[in-house]
Amino acid sequence: MRKDAKLPSIKLLSEVEEFKPREVEMRVLKSILKGLIYFDLGENKSILLHNQDTHEQIEEIRSDYIQASYSVRLGLLSFAVHLFSYNLEKARQSCYSIIGQDFIEHVKAAAYINLSQTYLFSNYQLALEYSKRSIDVAITFSHSNYLKMANLNHSFLNSFYGIDFEFTQPLDDHQTLANYIFYLINKGDISLAQGYLEEIDINSLTDWDKGFYFYYKGLIDEDVSTFYKSVDSFVSADNYFFIHLPLLKLQKLGESEEALKILSKRGLIYEENSNSHVDF
Repeated sequence: MRKDAKLPSIKLLSEVEEFKPREVEMRVLKSILKGLIYFDLGENKSILLHNQDTHEQIEEIRSDYIQASYSVRLGLLSFAVHLFSYNLEKARQSCYSIIGQDFIEHVKAAAYINLSQTYLFSNYQLALEYSKRSIDVAITFSHSNYLKMANLNHSFLNSFYGIDFEFTQPLDDHQTLANYIFYLINKGDISLAQGYLEEIDINSLTDWDKGFYFYYKGLIDEDVSTFYKSVDSFVSADNYFFIHLPLLKLQKLGESEEALKILSKRGLIYEENSNSHVDF
């Protein structure tokens, strides 16, 4: 029901709360589902407070496989929360927790994709290394969905750093199309990129997607106000990681350093990440 959006998140949370399982395995499953619903609601702080108890419950489960399965699900959720809040070290720890388990090997492709993302703004070589590992794992376990995700991450990374490469993914969904637009901008095919961008119905986009939309549009138009629209969209989506895409461009365009610092730090709701290399 959550995946198909058949109920509003608040209503779904209320129904989940009414479920009172006795078995520890089901209590953990309930906790993970609640965490996912909190994520939909943008309640990042609630997720992390909630997860502390969930970790303890997982330790009570006797089956090593079920323990690993739940730990992976919780690790992927924790990664997203920490990444969007720009707590990169904790985001990486979530990835390592997945890579370190002995079951469900194909999910490690997602962990390597996530690790690659955490180094997007600070270390191209490390980001590239983890990106290649994600592709290798996805190929090894013949997991087409993770392979597609890994290839798109690899493409985005190279486009961001201006690396010349060939884009080979079929344009069969919105995420791939957005990635292809970024690729075209990197290649200098501005007219073609603009044509594809104009085909997108902006009213159908989430705030997160609008952040990328305005970022790409800003790159095409070289317009300061458009980059600020991207910033505003990422703020609305509580995504303080990818907000650095437009912030870096605004910095290069000579916008107020103090204003950019304030915007870049709004996501640090737990503690300041002293290991960041983004230069604000």
